[in-house]
Amino acid sequence: MKCIVLFTLLLVSMTAAINVSPEKIEKWENAIQPHVEKCKLESNVDPVYADRMKYLEFPKDQKFYCYMKCLYNEAGVIDAEGHVNVEELAKKFSFGNLEAAKKCEDKVETEKRLCEQAYELLLCTVEAVSE
Repeated sequence: MKCIVLFTLLLVSMTAAINVSPEKIEKWENAIQPHVEKCKLESNVDPVYADRMKYLEFPKDQKFYCYMKCLYNEAGVIDAEGHVNVEELAKKFSFGNLEAAKKCEDKVETEKRLCEQAYELLLCTVEAVSE
């Protein structure tokens, strides 16, 4: 029980500092929607984790990391070798902010574990577009 409470507090504290407009969240949802079910199955992510993304809750969970890898791969943002398509990232997830997309690419380019790379890209992108 203590672990559940601690985990919840960590999630709340992590998301409290992030303020992303509902319009941006809706755009993200639309960009990933065609791939959600496929990536849930492929990554075997807890469906609750996948569904809580719209509330800016991103658990530290290996299956969730791989869920993100799948979503970014299917959306054309990351290829199979982990190369980030900066233009697609900017268009679909950074709201045209090419500078923010490039900054996030630079931040994750040395991560060789592809699932972890995708998770770090998610965190960077959300922070970059936070208001």
